[in-house]
Amino acid sequence: MQIGLLPLFIEGAAAPWNDLLEIAVGGALLALLGRHLALLPAFLAELVPFFDLFPTWTAAVVFVITRKG
Repeated sequence: MQIGLLPLFIEGAAAPWNDLLEIAVGGALLALLGRHLALLPAFLAELVPFFDLFPTWTAAVVFVITRKG
């Protein structure tokens, strides 16, 4: 979504749309995976500039899925 709407996200961490997208992704993951403690650090890491380059949402989802099975 960020690539498709690049003009809105060109400012990076300073763009308010970026924070809104992260909140939407966090809400979607909560709805799909349920409440899990691994999602909180991933959400907080996404709000830190330059640290959000690491795929924290992907790592959290992999952690949750491998621990549920």
